[in-house]
Amino acid sequence: MSRADKRRWRSAAGLKDLGALVASWLIGDIASQVGYQPHCGPDEETQHLIPVLVAVNRLGFVTDSSQPGFAGFGYDHHWWEQRAAVSGLVDDPELRDRLVAAAEVAGLTVVQHDMTPRRHAEGVPVTRSLGSVRTRFGGFLPVRDLRTVWQPEIIGRRAFDKVTAAWRFTLIDPQWGRDDVLWEALAEVVRQYRLEDVELREVASG
Repeated sequence: MSRADKRRWRSAAGLKDLGALVASWLIGDIASQVGYQPHCGPDEETQHLIPVLVAVNRLGFVTDSSQPGFAGFGYDHHWWEQRAAVSGLVDDPELRDRLVAAAEVAGLTVVQHDMTPRRHAEGVPVTRSLGSVRTRFGGFLPVRDLRTVWQPEIIGRRAFDKVTAAWRFTLIDPQWGRDDVLWEALAEVVRQYRLEDVELREVASG
C-alpha cells in the first residue's frame, strides 16, 4: 500500500470515516483497501454492485465482502451457485434497525454478531459446487481475525477500537442464484436517508 493511501486510512476516526474510504476505494480514488492485496480493485463480478455499495458505505455500513447471486458454469466448467450476500460493520443503531427492517420485508437472512458469537456463528453457506460448500458469509470473527481484515497498524488504534465494538452485520438472499432482491433492499435504505435529507433541507430553507 502506498504511503498516500496509508495516510488516508490512518486518518479515520470511526466507522463513518472508514465507510467513506471504502467508498473511495470502490470507485478507484484509493488504490488499496485494508485487508486486500495492494493496488487491487473490486472483483469483476461485483462491478454492477458498486453504486449501491458506495452508497451504503457512505451511510456507515462499512462493507468488507460481497458477492452477487449467480447460477451457471464456472471457471472449472462445473456448475456453481451463489447466494447474493454482503457483510461488514455497523455501529449506528438507527442504520442497523433500518437495514434489518428492509431485510425482513425482502425476506433476507440477517446475521449479526457483537463481541460474542450469535446465531450462525459458523457462517451461512453462500457458494456451492459439486455438492460441496465453497464459501460462507456471516461467521463470527474474533478480535484476532478482525486484526487481519482491519489491520490496526494501517487504520490506527482509535478506528480499530470502533471496529471491534461494532456489530458484524451480514445480509444474505436465501434463494440461490437470485441477484436483485438484496441490492434493492439496500437501495431502499439509501433512498430513505436521501429523502429525509431533502426534507431537512427544505425545512431549513423555509
